[in-house]
Amino acid sequence: MEVVIGETAEIGDNVTLYHGVTLGGVSLERTKRHPTVGDNVVIGSGSKVLGPFTAGENSRIGSNSVVVKEVPSTATVVGIPGKIVMSHDKPQEKTDLEHGKLPDPEAKALACLFDQVRELECKFGRLATEHGELKQRLDPGI
Repeated sequence: MEVVIGETAEIGDNVTLYHGVTLGGVSLERTKRHPTVGDNVVIGSGSKVLGPFTAGENSRIGSNSVVVKEVPSTATVVGIPGKIVMSHDKPQEKTDLEHGKLPDPEAKALACLFDQVRELECKFGRLATEHGELKQRLDPGI
């Protein structure tokens, strides 16, 4: 299973930890240094949840995420470092979590950038055409 649960970690009821999960600490002090996981939380394969914060009830952490900050209740977190990609008004069934279908915020950002570049290229083409037509009207000898 390779699951690591730090000595000060607290785990709620009905929690699913897939293989390779670490609930770890970020210091060696003898205080609360590991996460608290609320009820009905799903933590995907290979995820690292590091520090003395809470992963709220009904939250979901995607596979291979590295979470170092508080996770609100009913939120879905993915990435390195973990970022909130979805937040639900009401708790969802744990079985709805399909790790292969979680949103990819970086891919979405890249897609937006590609769309913006395409739009700018179109504008540039129109401006170049308009500029050429204007230049021809002003100097018909061209």
